Amino acid sequence: MVFLKNDKSNDKHSKRTQILDRDGWRCQICRNITKRMEVHHIVPKSHGGGNNLNNMVTLCHSCHTKIHKGEINPIFKRKKQKPPVIGGYTF
Repeated sequence: MVFLKNDKSNDKHSKRTQILDRDGWRCQICRNITKRMEVHHIVPKSHGGGNNLNNMVTLCHSCHTKIHKGEINPIFKRKKQKPPVIGGYTF
């Protein structure tokens, strides 16, 4: 399979992998690791939420389903990312 730079499926896969890696492939609610990990928009796109990494979180299928059914309403806190250091300078 060849991935083109403008191929949205490649971008989607890459972003999903970044989120799963960032979260340690662990559900950010129950902390379980399952074969079926999903990526959830914290603020739904329909409510102005974007596809940026800070608005997406790893969930197991069970917790993801509970959120969308309204059974749970978690508050996600994002760790602040360290600023990049380039050439000895912090930005």
